[in-house]
Amino acid sequence: MEECLNNKHKPQSKKEKVIQEIITNVKRQRDIIQKGLEKGLNESDTRTLVNKFFEYVLGYDLFDISSEQRIRSQYADYVIHINEKDYFVVEIKSIGTKLNKNHLVQLQTYATSSGIEWAILTNGATIELYKIVFDQPVDFYKIFEVDLTKKTTSEDVENLYLLHKYSASKNELMTIWQQKKVLSESNLQKYLVDDEVLTLVAKKLKKDSGIKICIEDLRNEILIKVFRS
Repeated sequence: MEECLNNKHKPQSKKEKVIQEIITNVKRQRDIIQKGLEKGLNESDTRTLVNKFFEYVLGYDLFDISSEQRIRSQYADYVIHINEKDYFVVEIKSIGTKLNKNHLVQLQTYATSSGIEWAILTNGATIELYKIVFDQPVDFYKIFEVDLTKKTTSEDVENLYLLHKYSASKNELMTIWQQKKVLSESNLQKYLVDDEVLTLVAKKLKKDSGIKICIEDLRNEILIKVFRS
C-alpha cells in the first residue's frame, strides 16, 4: 500500500498549472486571432482582441489593466499593474500592421516619463517584449517575440508564462534579464580575454600541443575568430 502511494503522481506546482492553462487557452485564442487577421481589424478592435488575450491567456483582470493611461502629455494604450505598481507599458497596433522599431518611439516617451522597465509591442497576432534600459538615451533590448498565429512551441509557452500575471507578480523577468546580461557578448568577451583566463588557456594549449602561445596573440585570435565571426 505504501509503495502504491509513493508511485502516485505528485501534485502540479502552481507554475505547471499556469503553463497548462496557457497551452489550453492560447489554442482557443488562435482561431479568434486568425479571424481578426482575415477581417483586418482596425486598431480599436485590435485593442479589444488584445484585452481578451491578456485576460484569458495571461491571467489579468479588469483592475490590472488601465487603458489610455496618461503619462505626462502622452496616453499609453495599456499599462498593466502588478502589486499596485506600473509594470508593463503596452503599445498596440492594428492587427495587419507589421511591427518595427519605429513603433518603439512612443514607448520610449512613456518609459522616460514613468520609469516602467518592461514594454510590450503587439498587433494582436505577434507579441514582442522589450527591456527598457535607462541609459542616455533610453534604449530597448528585445527579450523575445511570440507569433500567435503559428503552432505554439515550448519556447513560446515559456515566454508567454513570463508575461503571465503569476510570473510577473514574482518578477521572474528580472531574473531572465540578469541572465541575459551575464551571457551577453560584451560580458563574455570581457571575461574570455581576461589575462587570468588567457593564462590558463595558454597553459592548456602548451600542455596539449607543446607550443607556447603568447597571451597577447591568444587574445587577438579570440577577438577575431570568436567575436568577429
